[in-house]
Amino acid sequence: LFLVMATTGTSGPRSAFLLKFLTSVVIISCLLSLGNMLSIVNRPQVSSIAGSMPSLDSANSSVRSDSGRRDPFGRSLPARLANAVSRTIHLRKGRCRMEQTCRDKGIGSRPHGHSPDLMGNVFEPWLHREAIQVLDYFLGKSMVGLEWSSGSSTKWLLQRLARLYSVESSTTWLEATRKAIEASSINTSNWECAGIGVDTAEGMAEYIATPRLVFFPQVPEGFDYVSVDGDAREMCLLEIVKHGMLRPYGVLLLDNAERQIPFSPPQHWLHVSFQNEIDETALWMRCEHGDPLCLIAQRDIDSAMREFPALVGSRYRSFLEVRKSSGINFPSANPQIGIKEEEKEKNSYEGFAAGRESATDASFSVTDQCNCPHLQYPGDSANASMFYEDSKISHDSVFFDCPPEVKDLYVSKAVAPRSKNLKSQAGEDAYIFRHFFHNVTLQHEMRFIEIGALDGVTFSNSFFFEMELHWGGVLIEAETKNYAKLERHRRGNKVIPLHLAVCESHQILTFTGTGPMAHAGASSRETTTVACLPMHEILKMARLHRVDFYSIDVEGSELKVILSHDFHSVPVHVILIEMRSVDEHLLPGCNAEIRRALWARKFCRFAKSVGHSNEVWINPHWHNSRV
Repeated sequence: LFLVMATTGTSGPRSAFLLKFLTSVVIISCLLSLGNMLSIVNRPQVSSIAGSMPSLDSANSSVRSDSGRRDPFGRSLPARLANAVSRTIHLRKGRCRMEQTCRDKGIGSRPHGHSPDLMGNVFEPWLHREAIQVLDYFLGKSMVGLEWSSGSSTKWLLQRLARLYSVESSTTWLEATRKAIEASSINTSNWECAGIGVDTAEGMAEYIATPRLVFFPQVPEGFDYVSVDGDAREMCLLEIVKHGMLRPYGVLLLDNAERQIPFSPPQHWLHVSFQNEIDETALWMRCEHGDPLCLIAQRDIDSAMREFPALVGSRYRSFLEVRKSSGINFPSANPQIGIKEEEKEKNSYEGFAAGRESATDASFSVTDQCNCPHLQYPGDSANASMFYEDSKISHDSVFFDCPPEVKDLYVSKAVAPRSKNLKSQAGEDAYIFRHFFHNVTLQHEMRFIEIGALDGVTFSNSFFFEMELHWGGVLIEAETKNYAKLERHRRGNKVIPLHLAVCESHQILTFTGTGPMAHAGASSRETTTVACLPMHEILKMARLHRVDFYSIDVEGSELKVILSHDFHSVPVHVILIEMRSVDEHLLPGCNAEIRRALWARKFCRFAKSVGHSNEVWINPHWHNSRV
């Protein structure tokens, strides 16, 4: 506008107004830029190993004790470290720009999909800046550390620990890490590492168990620091907690903690987390049962520091201070990791015990504050780890209630499929394919049923089998709006979408609710009516004579489906059925009734806690009947 006015000679009231307006804009912009520059100058930097915890205080934000004095150690506490995340994080599709060092996010362990040559000369771990500050103050040259996954974090840790053990799932990436460390002239005599491929079930089990079987015996008193930032993170967490690999007052780091939804530290451990626009980094500090310092610190950190000054070392103190400033970040229904002996089930069918659990080792469980189980692993957690698949199946465990000869048929070494057609909510379709159908020769002859099909794409357990493997089958959805989308998305020559509900007898059902969680009997502003038929009538109408994969997700009506299906006329191979704890609260004993019904129909449980609250049941005689 200045140029236009100068070249055209514009004058008058309008041009004077424009000049004043532009002058105001320039002045305001200069003031904002000056303020931004000052904030960058005052931004906290990573402290040195010997330095004290950096103060993030300002004249207007210092945190004092209730009496207005400084804390018992003569220092003002950090205002709130979680608010110190830089506002200059550069995002591209939710990730840091890889061409920059990304000062507030540091690049360490390789982000998924990035090649090894991207590590370059970056020297900070791929963690939140506040977590780096805490670790920089906590770690010391007398400490021993362990990390699942290597990278720039390895270079960083080698300069701060007496000894470091690393296990890496990519041998290519481990070699790149090794070369980068050697090029930076860092002493590697205190570093022991193992590169273990995880493309096979045995490789994944070895990757998880190597720290316990190989490294832990060299550090019998336990590690001072453990980092979980690689594959199969929930299984690695269980290894650490169950086998006591972290020494008392040691710190465990869990990166991308937002992905490990059911996991929180054991109830008596201290916990602090750091979040930004990308993800969450959590730090856990191990405390022993009954430790008075930890018990008080969980409720009142100031009192803990005043009453137990001798127990509060400088490093422990820093963790308490950060935890106080950041607040407690537990879920409202706080799941806890612990050991619980599950009650043995006494039913028996076909000569083998139903619900048989390990008689020699307690089940490893996660329960909430109401002692309601969220997920369970057998005592030998390495067996469960063999079936973990590419970080997609969150809480998969192998809980065989089948005869031994059946177990041997399905210990798969197949690689988990990678396809845009995998649509399940938590990798259930990949799990089913890998264990039961990866070696089928005539895929186009296979048949599925999916009850609770939604729109045919969202969370679909059958979409992959139709689109990728050309299966045929039946899709059943009772909610009207969902069915309209289902018919558009999935109608084809080999797939039949049906607008029905499943009951034990013919009736008209009032269906309430909308969206994925809609179900019969729920309270909602919208109600529709739908025909409700027994499964044997629906299968006769669809002319289906066998079912290879049966997906049942009907928000509490699973038992009706099982009871109304004629398994003699239409045999079934594999059933994926939802077993939600919320249904158990609404209808106590409903999940046990479903299990009894399946056992009575000669099925055995292959696995539980697959994906989101699902169990997998199989017909142990399927192969004989097919022959």
